[in-house]
Amino acid sequence: MPTLIHKLKRFLEIKPGPKKALNYSLNKISKSFGISGHSLFMPHRLFLELTNSCNLHCALCPNGSGLLRRDKASMSFSKFKNIIDQMADYLIEAGIGGFGEPFLNRDTYNILGYLKNQGIFVEIYTNFFALDEEGIKKIVDLGVDKLIVSLDGWDTNSYLCYKGVDGF
Repeated sequence: MPTLIHKLKRFLEIKPGPKKALNYSLNKISKSFGISGHSLFMPHRLFLELTNSCNLHCALCPNGSGLLRRDKASMSFSKFKNIIDQMADYLIEAGIGGFGEPFLNRDTYNILGYLKNQGIFVEIYTNFFALDEEGIKKIVDLGVDKLIVSLDGWDTNSYLCYKGVDGF
């Protein structure tokens, strides 16, 4: 869990404009008074699942183990843009992940670029299987702030046992 110093450092690195800074501050104040369940302000952090499709079969994941029963779908760029356009003036951070592998959505790079152009700190959760050298270069070029890669094993056998694929 990030410490107050880490959160402050991230906040200052983002250099939010007055509207974002005010919204963030008011959210934090309302949380300190115990009003966080029903915020009076816009969210300053958003977590998006760009797809619920995954290329692995992780034993503990409801998606990979087959327990998650919903049609496979991906968020379109236009739907994403509609959401962000309503919130961009207030958002400081966006997390991309969920029960699917974000890079299986064909619009992921456009989505990441759009978030970065709005001055939003972007962190993405991935299993790294859908990325090649070109994709990695795009992530760097887009300026993704934080990349969290799932490495769920300490050797080939443990990885295969958990992930259901050989990819250690």
